[in-house]
Amino acid sequence: MKSRCEPRWALSFSPLHKPTGRRPAVPLLVLRQALVVAVGLLASLAGRAGVDTLQFVETPAASAFFAAGVTNSFDGVGSGAADDWTFDAEAGDRLTARIESAISDARPRLRLINPSGQAIASADGDSSGAAEFFSVLLPLPGTYKVRVYTETQVSDYRLRADLSRGPGLEAEPNNSVETANVPPLTFLAGSYRFRMAGSLPDADATGDFFALGTLNPGNAITAELFTGPQSSLPIGAAYVSLFRSGQADAVFSANTNFTFAVVGSGEYFVRVTSPDTRGLFARYLLTVTIADGVAPSVQSVSLPAEGARVSDIINGLSITFSEPMLPSTVTNAANFSLVQSGPDSLFGTVDDVVYPLVPAAYATGNVLSLSLVDGPLQPGQTRFSVAVAVTDRAGNPVTPAFTRNFIIERLGVFNFENRSNDTAAVATSLSLSPTTAPDGSFTVGNSYAVGSNPYFILSARL
Repeated sequence: MKSRCEPRWALSFSPLHKPTGRRPAVPLLVLRQALVVAVGLLASLAGRAGVDTLQFVETPAASAFFAAGVTNSFDGVGSGAADDWTFDAEAGDRLTARIESAISDARPRLRLINPSGQAIASADGDSSGAAEFFSVLLPLPGTYKVRVYTETQVSDYRLRADLSRGPGLEAEPNNSVETANVPPLTFLAGSYRFRMAGSLPDADATGDFFALGTLNPGNAITAELFTGPQSSLPIGAAYVSLFRSGQADAVFSANTNFTFAVVGSGEYFVRVTSPDTRGLFARYLLTVTIADGVAPSVQSVSLPAEGARVSDIINGLSITFSEPMLPSTVTNAANFSLVQSGPDSLFGTVDDVVYPLVPAAYATGNVLSLSLVDGPLQPGQTRFSVAVAVTDRAGNPVTPAFTRNFIIERLGVFNFENRSNDTAAVATSLSLSPTTAPDGSFTVGNSYAVGSNPYFILSARL
């Protein structure tokens, strides 16, 4: 950092007396000591890495999105001449950084150093003279460093750093619906909101895609794009477009904020692009709010049809909803019930047999998987239910309430594995009706120690 590491000191030797026509005498020892100090100081500055602070600005105010940028020059070649740009972060923050060198052969190196001095992200520039890492999680509070240097060529450079304390940060590649980023969600009453921050460098002509999930008629999309003073994008230079899966062309596009009424069900995506005004500092903050008063429904479950009699081995199931659901409701096992009627053949009585269910990890999507803790399902009348406490992202409950009834039957003379056969004492019998009489079935017998001899002994009663 030449501008920050240039010497601010100058050696001068003032006369001890007023000028008298001849130069004052300077002791030789004092002069030699001063020269040694000067040479040492200049040598230390030549090998010293630059250190300065990244000045982040929240943009817009109260958005939890912070932007910083610098223009500088490499002091030399090699990591020993690196520039460190420091900043303070909170646990859970995320950082994106990009460096572009004026001379492409500089192939700049970019490192993110945590408070313990360890590199937690890195990117090496290519022949384009750019390097970038995206949305790196900062797990601990403290002072971090963005370190930049070159191994090949001294050059001027520009550095952009974007820090988020809430909005998502885009991550390339996200140039198509297939590679669209999934933004974080804020759940509101009757609606939900996506917020993503990104940028459009010169090479990003295709733009950035973000997935909104399944939307249905009756939903309304409101899109707001902010650029502001920390962005090189002027108002109106960027376009926000809506796409529906399976359609090549956008269903709507505008370079102003807008509200769009959804008329067809499907997976929707939003794209931000700029045809003419791209660059390192072409930042944006996109806010998309979905107003949703449409109740979700269960489209299908991987269970036998209503009223069916089957001999399937069932250890789990999956549910397909009409739209993505609120994660906290579908990962709550109490919202799902799988029971079999007991000997009285009635549901809701004390002899019901309950099968605990474990929901799989879920963040978004239309499909939820559930596994049985102690399956498989045994023969008998079976009922699966989804509670109305299961809601979509806007808080609308599943409608209508879902229940599936079916019967599990034994397949001929074949027995079902029981729910607890992890030891010999509770092994599943191969007999449909085992007795103590010699009937051809197997029971647990005596065990015989064989030491280290390779013998295998089976004790059985026939």
